[in-house]
Amino acid sequence: MGLSDLFRRAPARVPESDSELWRRVGRLEADVETLQGLKLSWADYRDQLHRLVNRLEKRDQRAAAAAEPRASDQPHMPLTQVERARLLRARRRGT
Repeated sequence: MGLSDLFRRAPARVPESDSELWRRVGRLEADVETLQGLKLSWADYRDQLHRLVNRLEKRDQRAAAAAEPRASDQPHMPLTQVERARLLRARRRGT
């Protein structure tokens, strides 16, 4: 390798034929369609996740709202022996 080889220009690109360019355009268009399809499927997946998260949040809110009045309605008071016996009989009868 001589000194002249270091400063030599790169060979010029050979122009591609029209048919090869059209094939390349077709491949690129197919890739774009594939990517757009993937984008749509990811958008659907994202929307499903958002709906699921909203459903879970609403379920948790309803559960919290349902549990809240029960705790405040019944103040903790010790049961008398008569009340305890009445509850036990009702449980045994299945009422």
